Amino acid sequence: NYVVVLVCAIVFTVPGAALSSKAAQGGRAKRAHAGCLAFLSLVIFCVPFVIYKPAHAKGGLPWVFAVLLGLGLGFLYPAQRNVFSVLVPGGMEGRVLGIYNFFGASLSWMPSLLFGATYQGTGSMRLGMALVCVFHAIACVGLVVCVDVQKGS
Repeated sequence: NYVVVLVCAIVFTVPGAALSSKAAQGGRAKRAHAGCLAFLSLVIFCVPFVIYKPAHAKGGLPWVFAVLLGLGLGFLYPAQRNVFSVLVPGGMEGRVLGIYNFFGASLSWMPSLLFGATYQGTGSMRLGMALVCVFHAIACVGLVVCVDVQKGS
């Protein structure tokens, strides 16, 4: 049954990506990306508090969260690329994309490491999920505070 819920989440990444392209039109790439990070933080924060008993897993809640996570993750990656494409100066796409990919690969394992280390250290999956949520929230705050799209373009 978990595989079917996972496939549902993967299927819903496609509409999430389509929503991303619609939301980023008209120079709203930064706002769309920040909104997506906030949405994912909220959904990831809610999962361990709503689905915490085996009886909850038998109802429709896993399906709801699979759809929400699929939409959010499908929205996230195109939104990141939209912000990136707005900020990169013309003629430097290759060089800057290499740096972008390097840091993306370097930091992609960080939420999993945070969750795993927290779970091993405390035995609490809820605390691990909360720290992953905090990781996404820090990224959202960093985007809103540190990135000036108008100056970058």
